[in-house]
Amino acid sequence: MTHLSFSANPATKCATQIFSDIRLHEPGKLIPGEKKNIWYRGSDLGEAEIKSFVNFYYENINDTISFLAFGKDSLSVKAMLSRFYPAVHPKTIFTFITLEWVSRNISAQEALVAEWWQSLTTQYSNPHQQTLFHY
Repeated sequence: MTHLSFSANPATKCATQIFSDIRLHEPGKLIPGEKKNIWYRGSDLGEAEIKSFVNFYYENINDTISFLAFGKDSLSVKAMLSRFYPAVHPKTIFTFITLEWVSRNISAQEALVAEWWQSLTTQYSNPHQQTLFHY
């Protein structure tokens, strides 16, 4: 079985039941119904099934796709994709994919959520904002 690797996990997307990503279009590589092992920084998070995908040109990246996939606006996502793929141009084709977990490595995903939560507490270190995390 092939895998998809993630080096970032914005808004802890890999811990939700259905999650999305943007990848460089590679015909035949992402097929609905196909299962992929999901890796995050060397940790096996489990197995997910590709549910759907849509192809689009780099120049058509919009805020909706950007926020769903990365939690960032389209200008930030375009800049990030340009760093990942230096040869990108307006007509470069990308694929927006949605995946659903089939099986999970619970301990790895718990560590992932803990890492995300720690980043939030660091990000919102203002004493007035910390009250957001007390229920």
